[in-house]
Amino acid sequence: MEAIIKEIKNIYDLSLMLFIVGIGLILVFWDSTKLKRKSMTLDANIARIIGKVYIAAAVIIYVILQFF
Repeated sequence: MEAIIKEIKNIYDLSLMLFIVGIGLILVFWDSTKLKRKSMTLDANIARIIGKVYIAAAVIIYVILQFF
């Protein structure tokens, strides 16, 4: 189990976390806005929620792995 956590920690570094946060920001600000303009409000809300989950999960996982 220790080896698995160490390997995940080696893979999930700051650059990967920033990449995932960037994807979340694109979903929240760009995709949801484009979908809202097309009168697809349900899809826009779903994109906004998924984007926020991406951002939160990326930061939480990074912080947790820093303490292991």
